[in-house]
Amino acid sequence: MELADVLRCPNDHEEESLVVMTTVVDGSEVREGLLGCPRCREEFPIREGIPEFGGETNLAGGSEPEIELEAEAVQALLGLTSGGGHVLLAGSVGRMGTQLAELLDGVGVVGWNSPSSENAGVNFSFVRSAHEVWPFKSSMFRGVVVGPEWNDGPNISEATRVLLKGQRVVVLGGGNVAGEVEWIVSDPTAQVGVKR
Repeated sequence: MELADVLRCPNDHEEESLVVMTTVVDGSEVREGLLGCPRCREEFPIREGIPEFGGETNLAGGSEPEIELEAEAVQALLGLTSGGGHVLLAGSVGRMGTQLAELLDGVGVVGWNSPSSENAGVNFSFVRSAHEVWPFKSSMFRGVVVGPEWNDGPNISEATRVLLKGQRVVVLGGGNVAGEVEWIVSDPTAQVGVKR
């Protein structure tokens, strides 16, 4: 599954697949181009391989929180043992994207509003967005990991929305956990829930 398959327009309307228009392609990767929404006609640029959904993104940067878990621990908390599909890393947890992509052989890892895109590769992509609605289709990810700076109620609701039923969301640093999730682990470092 390609990254474009999981993306949606973040504007307030029904979800619909975006149209990809390329201007620069490197192998199978779109380096420059546009994503177009057939419903509202808005266009979103792809710059240096990163889809950008507008506004001032609050990228985890200079004051990014310390993450107390390693990629191996996050893989175990997600409970993924086979390849296929995508895992979403929201915020500063995107720093572990390369390591997680290596551990999750055959699983695409997506960093949303992550601090750095320098290590993007075949199984590790980036997306930027300042919208409250995450620019991902509902029920598309095999796992979602939410960094401590994004662990509030609205972001947990969005993380749950994009997660496949029966799969896990990992919320680092506690947070306001609610929604259609059965919480199976809860401690100050991480909370883990399964989507009902």
